[in-house]
Amino acid sequence: MSEHIRVQILIISVIIQLFTITYFLIFARKSKILSSFIVFNVLMIFWNFAYIIEIFQKNSKYIWIFTSISYTAVSFLGVAYFNFVKNYTSDNNKITKKLEKILLISSSIIVLFIWSNPYHNLFYIYKQNEYKFAILYYTLFIQTHIAVLISIARMIKYIKINRLNKNEYYQSIYLIALPLIVSTYNIIHNINHTQKIELTSAIFSILVSIFAILSFKYKFFDYLPLGINKAFDIFISPTVIIDIGGTVIKENQALKALLKKDMNTIDDFISTLWFISNEKDTIKEIKNKETAEQKITIDTKTYMLSKIPMKEKNKTILHIITLTDISHYIQEEKENQIRQIFSNLHDDIGNNLTAISKIQESIIIDIEKNDIERVIKLAEKSYELSTLATKKLRQSVTNIKNIQNQNKLSQKLNTLKETFKIANIEIDIYNEYEDYEIDRELTQILYNISQESITNAIKHGKADKITILIKKSDTMNIHIIDNGIGTKEIKKGNGLNAIADKLKKYEHTLNFISSENNGFITKIIIKGIKK
Repeated sequence: MSEHIRVQILIISVIIQLFTITYFLIFARKSKILSSFIVFNVLMIFWNFAYIIEIFQKNSKYIWIFTSISYTAVSFLGVAYFNFVKNYTSDNNKITKKLEKILLISSSIIVLFIWSNPYHNLFYIYKQNEYKFAILYYTLFIQTHIAVLISIARMIKYIKINRLNKNEYYQSIYLIALPLIVSTYNIIHNINHTQKIELTSAIFSILVSIFAILSFKYKFFDYLPLGINKAFDIFISPTVIIDIGGTVIKENQALKALLKKDMNTIDDFISTLWFISNEKDTIKEIKNKETAEQKITIDTKTYMLSKIPMKEKNKTILHIITLTDISHYIQEEKENQIRQIFSNLHDDIGNNLTAISKIQESIIIDIEKNDIERVIKLAEKSYELSTLATKKLRQSVTNIKNIQNQNKLSQKLNTLKETFKIANIEIDIYNEYEDYEIDRELTQILYNISQESITNAIKHGKADKITILIKKSDTMNIHIIDNGIGTKEIKKGNGLNAIADKLKKYEHTLNFISSENNGFITKIIIKGIKK
């Protein structure tokens, strides 16, 4: 193969790499895996481009510059591929991070020696238009291949421990074969030195570009975090995952069975729900909401629709929408709570009626004795007891209405708990109130305050554990405690002010307590809430 043809191959590979980077920067979703892929491609471009210039540059005074650029790119290619595989497999354990750090440091040291080579010739010696490589070149050669072998081993482990679909499996196999092919070619070339111009970089570029084309076809860069992928396989509830552009990434079999059609976009999902559900007025609002929670009725069943954002570096990367069948739960809870109310009502009013009956017997006796003063006192007592019985009856009716209105603080808080559980945030809830004891408005306020406090704890306090206490006494006492980093000085921003605004309607006290490295506590006392 002539030098001219080989240079043309290198130029074509650079053009392919530039096109690949530009295309994915414009169309692919921004993510860690895309960033590592772009870095890898940029290094390939530097390797190819510097090699082309090196071939044409006959002036030995400058040729070492382009050689240094070329081998600088090669120095970081091993760690770049390692980083790409780490993000591809979602492998972020301590050993992987430590290995990556070691590879990065050793590559940086080698690069320093490459650029200072004219002073020590430890990397290569250039004589009579020919390179003679020294010890550091072989150190780089070994290090790069070690990084590749570790990455391949990690990919093999990834395939073994995960249930991959057909496309994911073939992509993973390709990612194993790609560096093996290039490494084998590179080793053979270094042993035989049969070619004046090495084409490792060009071969690598073309193979990487083929992988990019296949990846885009199969939506690889709309990847799901591995934890979500694993959880998705065992979801019983109908579930769909949607990217920020509104495209359906994945839907499970339960959703297909419920909606009886495949979904391509969030518009497909919303329009299908609108057609089969009873909540036609509010269902379309879900599309534009970051988070949503709404009961919907399909056929004879009630579902809790939950829209949950998944975030990466405080940016939403996708949404998970789940439809949880709560029909049985609602009916069973309704029956139990109504049964309890009637039982309490029977005991309370039964006792009152017994007391009233005894009082009336006493009144008859006292009338016969002509003890008017005692008759009046007994009549007042009888009236007081009958009034109390009436109040209890009315309160019971109100409680039953609350149940029928599906006013459930416990359910809302548990939904909140499950929402953040996916993001590895632990939320413990201790609530001494029955759902029917809290009216709809206060239920929503307590839910909103809990939601706001959790968001603040995660966003500002970097907390991963939050405890919500709602205790009964003469007042309602609410403590929301997190294990975050705390703060020396509490500054009331939008989050804390929002909590205060929600409580304006009620007579209350509100305190925020924190110190550095001791978490954050929100203490609320609401008066006028009956035990």
